[in-house]
Amino acid sequence: MLTLNLGPLALPLAPLLLLLFLLATSWAVRRQAHPADQQAADNAVWWAVAVGLLAARLAHVLGQGASYAGTPWDVLDVRDGGFLLWPGVLVGVAVMVWRVRRTVVQSSRSVLATAGVGLLLWLGVSAAVPLFRPAPGQSLQELTVLLQPMDQPMAPTEGADGSRPAVMEPQTLQSIVQRAGGKPVVLNLWATWCGPCRAEMPLLAHAQREHPHVLFILANQGEPQAAIQAYLQRERLQLADVWRDPASALGPAVGSSGLPTTVFFDAQGRRVGAHVGVLNEGALRVIVRKLSAPAPAP
Repeated sequence: MLTLNLGPLALPLAPLLLLLFLLATSWAVRRQAHPADQQAADNAVWWAVAVGLLAARLAHVLGQGASYAGTPWDVLDVRDGGFLLWPGVLVGVAVMVWRVRRTVVQSSRSVLATAGVGLLLWLGVSAAVPLFRPAPGQSLQELTVLLQPMDQPMAPTEGADGSRPAVMEPQTLQSIVQRAGGKPVVLNLWATWCGPCRAEMPLLAHAQREHPHVLFILANQGEPQAAIQAYLQRERLQLADVWRDPASALGPAVGSSGLPTTVFFDAQGRRVGAHVGVLNEGALRVIVRKLSAPAPAP
């Protein structure tokens, strides 16, 4: 599951869990601390999380430096979800211990113990959620949703010889990929009314041209063909493999009702990652490079 649905809102699950446990740990630490230490203990928690997140981001960026070199401003765009867990956890723990020893006078042990329990609970729940609520669509074979091709005529007309243009039949993702030669797949769910979707569309158009060894499938969610064609023409977007999902069935099939959602499959059709929200160029390069890496020898 990628998102938590609250009425019309679709919230990314990972940052939501972090925020909930941060607030719960902050409250618990204040409860356990001596009255004279409560503010200092609370500050230590927030400092530890802030610096830990910064360290997790820097570790990701430094490990993928070449991918961000062309667009260094993407380093600041944390919406791409580029964080390394364990460097962030280790730095956060170190900052927590340092701050508590410096500023918490009468209840340092109870504060550290409470913060440690909060950290372990967050790690445990984050690891357990995929087990109890596994994301659907773990392979292309599981995604049996039929997609309507955009290149079929809206109203086929007879030619002078009485013939009609060929109309492509709806296809599943697996059949589309097989026809394209079994490439790695970047599957993007989008709509013309979605501002973040429109923001990343030029990037996806460029990526299609820059990475022909990866198949980018752009599945519009629930809109009529006329609206999609009008948008593409208005924005002068040259996009291949634009498909329609008239029933908006792919979102539930991959575990997300938020747009844009992008799901990644390797050359064997196995799901290897997903992202809810806007992708930036640096993050997309990281993902494409992983998809393009040769499979390890058995």
